Amino acid sequence: HAKLPDYHDPPKLRSCYRSELLHRLKLCGKEKDVSKARSIHADIITKGLLKDNVYIGSALIHMYAKCRSLTEAQEVFDKLLVRDVVTWTAMIGGFSDHGFTEEALKHYDEMHFEGIYPNSVTVICVLKACSSKKELDKGKQIHKEIVNNGLLAKDSVLGTALIGMYAKCGELGQAQEVFEELPIRNVASWSALISGYQQHGQAD
Repeated sequence: HAKLPDYHDPPKLRSCYRSELLHRLKLCGKEKDVSKARSIHADIITKGLLKDNVYIGSALIHMYAKCRSLTEAQEVFDKLLVRDVVTWTAMIGGFSDHGFTEEALKHYDEMHFEGIYPNSVTVICVLKACSSKKELDKGKQIHKEIVNNGLLAKDSVLGTALIGMYAKCGELGQAQEVFEELPIRNVASWSALISGYQQHGQAD
């Protein structure tokens, strides 16, 4: 593969290679090729390209999570000097996607504690982690945050995620309420609600 630049190379050259690097990491995650990813990761460390670079750090976390290597994703996360909402979301999403609910919610709370405000992608990842009776109270808390910040009127994807969360928890009345409050109802929101009713034997 192409040689990674030295950290002391001209900024334009480093920028060009970083773009290529992000593409390669994304490809590794898509192919779930963890051994190739580890090789690129080693080169990144050797060349000092991870220093204060949240984009590469987030891409590494996302890539390891896609490869189901959450221990390595966490190691990258822990070593980053700078973390932004994308970095936190990559870590939370990784845990949520693979069923590690407690870890996803723990990181969500830690993100708040560090003063990082979640974006809609973060919230969708956390709602996915709340899709069980055990975490219903947390899901309701997040629902309240969404309403208080006026996000439900702006983002139909968030509304669909809320409907799905309530439906999976068996709270069909709450799911119906969210659905009726949506300013725009699309195929995804209708499907989430109908699927919930079907799942709990209320297809009619």
